[in-house]
Amino acid sequence: SNFISENTHGASCLGQLSGLESQMINETAIVKRCRHCGHYFLTDKMSVDYCSRIAEGETQTCVVIGPKHTFSKLLTEDAALKAYNRTYKTFYARLRRGTVSEDEFSAWKTEARSRLEETRQGASSFEEYEAWLKRDIRKWTAN
Repeated sequence: SNFISENTHGASCLGQLSGLESQMINETAIVKRCRHCGHYFLTDKMSVDYCSRIAEGETQTCVVIGPKHTFSKLLTEDAALKAYNRTYKTFYARLRRGTVSEDEFSAWKTEARSRLEETRQGASSFEEYEAWLKRDIRKWTAN
């Protein structure tokens, strides 16, 4: 579980750290910096990247909106991933409606991920990958 001693009233960093010192002595704790708001927090897991504060100007905690913002930023930086994600959502909706079987979806997803990695590594162009995604949707849904 994620445990934390947070001060949201603007106390100094030094004040926050001295308040957390007793927790760190008595428990196995790791000090991390939130990837969303930048504040420091305590956790007992190295895999935790976001705190449970509500960042200034936000309505949800960093742990809720941080991963969404990170993924959105990644989509703007990686055109191939954006194309894959758009097509994945289309296919997933078809799976939910029952117009595509689990086996078809799984086979498409495996092939699409493999081709995504090839595109990222430069083995094929983005245009080829995007054309395959579009052509493949029609091929898979023609059955």
